[in-house]
Amino acid sequence: ADGLGNSAARLGVRNPGLGRVDGGRTRSVAAVPRCFSGARSYWPGDQTLGDDVGVLTIRATRKLLDRLGPESSDLDPSTTLLGDWYATALSWRPHQIALLMSERTLLPVLLPLAPAATLMTRLPTQLATVLTAHGVPDKLIHEELDRMRAWQLARTNDRSKLGSLNEFARLAEHARHDYPEGLTALSMWLATVPCSPLSQRHVSPDQELAALIQRHHPQGS
Repeated sequence: ADGLGNSAARLGVRNPGLGRVDGGRTRSVAAVPRCFSGARSYWPGDQTLGDDVGVLTIRATRKLLDRLGPESSDLDPSTTLLGDWYATALSWRPHQIALLMSERTLLPVLLPLAPAATLMTRLPTQLATVLTAHGVPDKLIHEELDRMRAWQLARTNDRSKLGSLNEFARLAEHARHDYPEGLTALSMWLATVPCSPLSQRHVSPDQELAALIQRHHPQGS
């Protein structure tokens, strides 16, 4: 009903999944060394990845960490253009929701939380859907998903970012019944909300994202 996966399927993301970096090892289909040699991609049919596999850091609230599992040790820097992603759980009824927010743009992304064990394997599909809706070129979406092939968990570590995440959670709670189209539409609306941390830059997450994309993909390039 949300259109979830339509644009992602067009990009080739049919059954995405991220390998986890945890306790010095990456877990996907099987555990492999921390250098990521032998890690499996979430792209169907991909060959074994090399040592330069991208890694995404999810900085989760305690509420969400309790659902996703223990923190990873010896964190590697995120390789994603959008930076680390802050995340929390929204206790909506009848279905709980995961709210994620890009560190660099404050871009919000909503998706169903349950089952929590598959949240990270479902994230690339919804992220591709949201980025497509924001007009991000397919090439850049492919590149960003490529930088997210492994993932690691950590606690939130920035009070300003956590404050923005909590404000998005509050706004989403009040507006969710206004968006019967689903979570993608609600995510898109949240991205238009002015955010004080962006007041000296591009004011709202959607404009901050557009500026970031323009720097990395100028018109006509």
